[in-house]
Amino acid sequence: MEVEIKLVCKNLSSLRKKLSKTAAVLMKTKRQIDTYYDHPAKVLVENGEYLRVRRAGDKKTIAHHINLADGVNDECEIEMPAGAEIEKLLKRLGFPKMGAIDKKTRTVSIGRF
Repeated sequence: MEVEIKLVCKNLSSLRKKLSKTAAVLMKTKRQIDTYYDHPAKVLVENGEYLRVRRAGDKKTIAHHINLADGVNDECEIEMPAGAEIEKLLKRLGFPKMGAIDKKTRTVSIGRF
């Protein structure tokens, strides 16, 4: 089971110092580029859903998310073969690009968590 905690951090260096004084261990750092799409009839966004294409290194996934409650999502994610041009297919089918986020994520382990 994966538990994901998202935090807004106003002072990253202070957080890093505090974590260094605990049993926290940086497990991995990765760059992810997420591109979001809606259905041509705009039904996904209206219903609290979205379609996301994620690139992380040489891995590419497409996922459909449904927002069930604040911070609780149901997700169906499929890994795409290397070189897959899913964005080309979505454009051809008329799925408008809603935007993209280029982010760096860090996975930290604290004790058994």
